[in-house]
Amino acid sequence: VLFGSFLFSSDTMLYGSDIIASLGVRVMYRTALLQYHQFPFWDATRLGGMPTIDASFGDALYPPSILIQMLFPIHRALGYKAAVHVLLAGLFFYLLLLKGFSTSPLVAFAGAVFFMLNPQFVTLVYSGHEGKLFVIAWLPYMIWRLKALMEAPSLMNATLLALGVCMSLLTGHVQLTYFVLWGLFLYWVFHLVLQWHAARNLRALVPGGVYFWVAMLLGVGMAFMLFYPNVMFVRDAFSVRGVERGFDYAASWSLHWPEFLSLWVPEFGHW
Repeated sequence: VLFGSFLFSSDTMLYGSDIIASLGVRVMYRTALLQYHQFPFWDATRLGGMPTIDASFGDALYPPSILIQMLFPIHRALGYKAAVHVLLAGLFFYLLLLKGFSTSPLVAFAGAVFFMLNPQFVTLVYSGHEGKLFVIAWLPYMIWRLKALMEAPSLMNATLLALGVCMSLLTGHVQLTYFVLWGLFLYWVFHLVLQWHAARNLRALVPGGVYFWVAMLLGVGMAFMLFYPNVMFVRDAFSVRGVERGFDYAASWSLHWPEFLSLWVPEFGHW
């Protein structure tokens, strides 16, 4: 019902302010993969040109986005991604309540509807903040898997939690994922404190402690391809952020003539 006018039309685009601003980059990305069968390593639209991943190229490495953008035209794919993740948010919250907290299906369904349609979440579609939308959609999944891991520490449960951490990082919104990881950490600490007060046995805390960090390291490790270019370019001063070898060197490839004139006339270079 919420997305009906978009889903059941043939050629419309779902509005999102930031999505429209980055539409050209998305077209370039899809064209590079489908027509030239290679990942674009350079983004010419940011700061006079930047290495793609170093420029935090959004959800370019996020598997659901890759699949949807390859199957549909970009102007349709962007809306499908938003609709799918609103649905995923409800599905994951439903599983969190039903499986994680053993509520009745009716209570789980009601909670899922309230979560997926809460204004703080669903209005991100209008602003085009896809990364935030994706991370929040994965949040109930991660809480569900963390609760399962704390109750039954195992490599399987650690791997399932790591999957959620990896997917959240690959959305490209590392900032919000960082806050989520702090939340998971505090949940883990709180659970260990309760466990200690209940049993007064340090050995009982070891499995949950070890497998939690296995999940975190595995999740970050699976998403490391998102971070390695940033580390490499900053270290070698290929980015404007790498000032160890001097700002002039780091910015030597930037400030092309349209950007130079934009220092006086901001609209000249469309920034």
